[in-house]
Amino acid sequence: MNVDEALAIVETVLDDDEQLNGVQELIFKQCWEGRQSYEEIANLSKYDDEYIKAAGYKLWKQLSEAFDEKVKKNNIKAVIKRYL
Repeated sequence: MNVDEALAIVETVLDDDEQLNGVQELIFKQCWEGRQSYEEIANLSKYDDEYIKAAGYKLWKQLSEAFDEKVKKNNIKAVIKRYL
């Protein structure tokens, strides 16, 4: 499964009013591709690492509620595979 297929699954799980914003999508894609550091993600983008960290916290909380299990940057692939 590639990152675009995973994002499509996430979009179907989230309510229409809870869709990911651009920064959350960036974080999701980078973590899916194996980047585990918010600083590394910030360096690849135009955002400050503290902003990326705060957005990441909100993203994992939102996904945890949607999938009804704890979602973190290092287990997102496993969570989506279980969902399927």
